[in-house]
Amino acid sequence: MGQHGAFIVASYIATGVILGALVLASLLANRAAARTLAMLEKERSA
Repeated sequence: MGQHGAFIVASYIATGVILGALVLASLLANRAAARTLAMLEKERSA
């Protein structure tokens, strides 16, 4: 990869970490929204 190989590999790793964090945040937000929606539906039907 030449003299810039370490930079290229580090960039790919950083990109993977950032994308992984975004996916995790999205999944957690989805779960929280689903819990909130279930709670609201339960209150409405009561």
